[in-house]
Amino acid sequence: MPAQIGKTENGNALHYSVGAIIKLQGKYLLIDRAIKPSGFAVLAGHINDGETTEHALAREVEEEGGLGIASAKLVWQGEVENNWCSRGIGIHYWNVFECETTGDPMLFTAEAKSIGLYTIEEMKKMPFDPAVLYWMKKLHIL
Repeated sequence: MPAQIGKTENGNALHYSVGAIIKLQGKYLLIDRAIKPSGFAVLAGHINDGETTEHALAREVEEEGGLGIASAKLVWQGEVENNWCSRGIGIHYWNVFECETTGDPMLFTAEAKSIGLYTIEEMKKMPFDPAVLYWMKKLHIL
């Protein structure tokens, strides 16, 4: 399904995306992306045409980590430039949520090499997807 496309104030195309910050047992749930943009990331993805933000969040968390969402709190929204995706768009409007989940995390996507739980100290040494690193810093996680 095609991603929802919008426009910046300057008229440039952008995609709308969701990201799920999930903390389990005092550690953050991350995937190591197998496709561009490369690096470690939270469970995240595009909002599809006709899809609500909440539905996209639930879909991505289930598709990438095999988890359900018990609750989600919006913690950051904003445009990230130079955030190129595999679909050729360089600006994304992110909706980032802190999520409480149900189930046990399992890798369910070919878009990632692995899934795991990491401490902040471990995360400081890891190569991150640039957009995820941007808003993790904005949220003072990293």
